[in-house]
Amino acid sequence: ITTGAHDDLSKVTNYAQKMVLEFGMSEKIGLITLRKEDSEVFLGRDIAKQPGYSNEMAKNVDDEIQRIVNECHIKTKEILIAKRHLLTALAERLLEKEVLESKEIDEIVNGEAAPEAA
Repeated sequence: ITTGAHDDLSKVTNYAQKMVLEFGMSEKIGLITLRKEDSEVFLGRDIAKQPGYSNEMAKNVDDEIQRIVNECHIKTKEILIAKRHLLTALAERLLEKEVLESKEIDEIVNGEAAPEAA
């Protein structure tokens, strides 16, 4: 795993944790806040140590965070596959010019100009 991918994975995991533990955005867990203001929980690891939370709840939290991360991975992969032609066009243009202005990116993405032949 590269450092860029590691950062992406850390961010998506953090967002999923917040969705489940702070924002009540999980049907399985419900509309409750489980994280205390100053506590950090990684995939429910420390939640079982806090009073009032069972091991079952900690497992449910872990499962829900994992489900959200997996759904995000699947959706991201679908988008990248569907937009592969744009990624290829952008990569080809970058190989030609090394730097692209926002107008050039917009032209490629919006189909206003086909990428120059290599």
